[in-house]
Amino acid sequence: MDSETNKGSDQMKEFVNKVAEKLGLPSEKVAAAVKSVRKEWMEKMIAEKIQEAVQNGVITQLEAGQITEWLKNRPDSVQKLMGQMFGHMGGMGMGKRMGM
Repeated sequence: MDSETNKGSDQMKEFVNKVAEKLGLPSEKVAAAVKSVRKEWMEKMIAEKIQEAVQNGVITQLEAGQITEWLKNRPDSVQKLMGQMFGHMGGMGMGKRMGM
């Protein structure tokens, strides 16, 4: 993991801890809520992009279904690669580590 990824992760942890402190909640509870919302947003964004590709004729609806199914069942190694490539976007983690 590179220093930018570590920096982003540290910043996200600090953010979660500050929100938890302000709300008077355990940081674990706030972190879980953040992960849940991030998962929902990511799933929605991906679904929208897949449907946009169908509408633009890039892929068929059948292919969109196959992609969606693959994403649900993708190997953990793909998530590790995504985390390495896009770790700065994930902060505390994304995808399968969040239950996606």
